[in-house]
Amino acid sequence: MDNPNNKTRVIEKFNLENYKKLIENYPCHIASVNCNGNPNLSVADHCVVLSKSQILLPVIEMMNTPDCIKNNSNVVLTFF
Repeated sequence: MDNPNNKTRVIEKFNLENYKKLIENYPCHIASVNCNGNPNLSVADHCVVLSKSQILLPVIEMMNTPDCIKNNSNVVLTFF
């Protein structure tokens, strides 16, 4: 599905279970934005795929990320 300005593409039928080995065995970056529009980047390890559309991310030592996600649930996850 395309958004109205055709700049981004949303994948509606993305199945996280297809990427379980990558997600659960490697750390990830979590990019978010705080309420003032400032970027926030954190690293998480030991992520768990709960279902085809849910990931459990530990927030140990993440000072700002939980508040950023409460403010704006749009995040970017990069597993490497």
